[in-house]
Amino acid sequence: LLLAITAPVALGFGFLGAMSARPHFAPLSWLGKGYIAVVRGVPDIAFFLFFVIALDQFFEWIRHEVKCPDWEQPIRQGNDFVVCAAAKLPLGNAPQVVHEIYGFSLAVLTIAIVFGAFAANVLFGAMRAVPRAQLETAEAYGMSQRQCFWRILVPQMWVYAL
Repeated sequence: LLLAITAPVALGFGFLGAMSARPHFAPLSWLGKGYIAVVRGVPDIAFFLFFVIALDQFFEWIRHEVKCPDWEQPIRQGNDFVVCAAAKLPLGNAPQVVHEIYGFSLAVLTIAIVFGAFAANVLFGAMRAVPRAQLETAEAYGMSQRQCFWRILVPQMWVYAL
């Protein structure tokens, strides 16, 4: 079940990462290339151990900011991360299945981010392997950039990616 859900999500992250690493708009390209380089550069075991906790705390912090605007205590108290009771994810009185699904979804998201970076690297290389002359020919026939991308680059990219 984990693989059946994570693989398509990871491929989606990879495709988005490769698409964002490709454009000529520098900030978007830096974001895509940074995602690929940073996530691939961090050892997977460290990512799996610590990113899940950080992701959970990030979600709780966002909920805390929305649900408890009048909170005056610091969120970080030594080694503890303290948010109001309404911001806890999942809520303490939620059924056990909700806790299980939340933990599973954090695992899916973390694994998808990691393996999405590897997929992004492969797909980015495959996009660069498609001959530029084919894209120029499509543009000469009057196709827009979007049409060239979806009708020429993406179908031919899969040949190189596989």
